[in-house]
Amino acid sequence: MATIPQQPQAQTPYYYAVGLLQSGKKPADVEEALVADGLSNQRAKAVVNNLQQAKKVSLLHFIHMHPILHKFEAKLSRAISGVTDRFIRGDN
Repeated sequence: MATIPQQPQAQTPYYYAVGLLQSGKKPADVEEALVADGLSNQRAKAVVNNLQQAKKVSLLHFIHMHPILHKFEAKLSRAISGVTDRFIRGDN
């Protein structure tokens, strides 16, 4: 089992969770890994939810600033919200 790298930064669980998500792990699996490495259930869920929300906000900001995509912002925002909300819940 992998363990969270031992560094003094409070952000270390976030870096670990990002790596797991980028490797294709489901959010629920990432939460389990964080709990197995010593985080509370509540903190693990918060880390994963914060990362998913940050990803969603970043994508929505990109669409807003894009010279062409911003014309379809409302439709894209609804689509992205639905997909990311299902992903956060683990319905994928």
